[in-house]
Amino acid sequence: MYPDRNQMQEVVDRVRRIETRLTKYLKEQGFDTHPARITFDRGDVVVPSKDCSLREIISVNPEDWDGEVFIMLGPDHIATLQVE
Repeated sequence: MYPDRNQMQEVVDRVRRIETRLTKYLKEQGFDTHPARITFDRGDVVVPSKDCSLREIISVNPEDWDGEVFIMLGPDHIATLQVE
């Protein structure tokens, strides 16, 4: 049997409270809790990890940009996109 909507909402609410408490604790311990963002920097797309989707990478690329876009992970070049 499937859980009803109220039960699912209760689970969602509890998970949010846990996340809020965990974030607060991590900040108190000195951890940076802001998620790393994908950025476009002078023709390069800088990604925080290899887990980024192609859709996310393309979304930061300016619409008027033509040519090659280098995908960078820190100082490492990991891919190239040809934008037309």
